[in-house]
Amino acid sequence: MKQTFALALLLCLLFACKSFETSIAPEQLQSAADGRNFAIDITDMYPMRAPGKYVGGDYFVRVSGDSVSSYLPYMGRAYRASYNGGNPLDFDGPMLTYESGVGKRNASIVQFTARSEQEVLAYRIVLYANGEADVDVASNNRDFISYKGRVRLSE
Repeated sequence: MKQTFALALLLCLLFACKSFETSIAPEQLQSAADGRNFAIDITDMYPMRAPGKYVGGDYFVRVSGDSVSSYLPYMGRAYRASYNGGNPLDFDGPMLTYESGVGKRNASIVQFTARSEQEVLAYRIVLYANGEADVDVASNNRDFISYKGRVRLSE
């Protein structure tokens, strides 16, 4: 009976632990950051003036060479309304600046600025070895917003 209980407990612990298959080597993360070739699939958003929210779906930030594709939800205060009424975090365009480096616990940190139709957006992305990522977006016309997601390295 004790052996059966111990075996059941061990199996529960094994299934409760996160899989190590999703881990990414720090060198591979830094290479993707330096090479400007990665994407983040967004799972959660954290607005400045509201509780966090699971968004799932097809939201993403993709960095490819000198350009960025951003398709992110936004919830927060706008200090100046968009003329076209669209979401300023949905755009494809060139990056104005780009920096990458290594942070705490071998996380790769990427910072860049880009211009949507009417706003300058500053992105700060932290890529972790467990495959997760944090994305912070600051705008000159809107409240700050954060996102969490999964890293997708381009082949």
